Amino acid sequence: MKNENASCCTTIDISEHDIIAAMKDIQGYLDISPGDFREVFQVAYKHALQRIWNSRMAQDIMTQPVQCLGADMDLIQAATFLAEKRFSGVPVVDTSGSLVGVLSEKDFLAKMGVGHPPLLHANCRPLPYQQGMHGDISS
Repeated sequence: MKNENASCCTTIDISEHDIIAAMKDIQGYLDISPGDFREVFQVAYKHALQRIWNSRMAQDIMTQPVQCLGADMDLIQAATFLAEKRFSGVPVVDTSGSLVGVLSEKDFLAKMGVGHPPLLHANCRPLPYQQGMHGDISS
């Protein structure tokens, strides 16, 4: 799914409200020198970015059209699809087009044991630690 950064591609319109909010954030009396103006501008810019991000919705940055995998697709095809599209996850639908789940990179990694401590086989148990024992640990 896409990751877009509004500040790299969007002109930020700093409103009067942003400047007033910035001036309220700055403590003390303001004698508007270039340094003070720079500080007001930087704080107003921060307010403008926050206002923009707070007004953005998922629909503003989502990938369209929706691309799905069939629930019966084999895992090699599914992994290839994710890699080719550079998606980290994708909806999975049944033959009637109903959503049945989501397949993600994390699902593949979890099934491969990545990010989880290794599991011991049911018949395995840790060997007891013996002080001063070196070399061969078989008993």
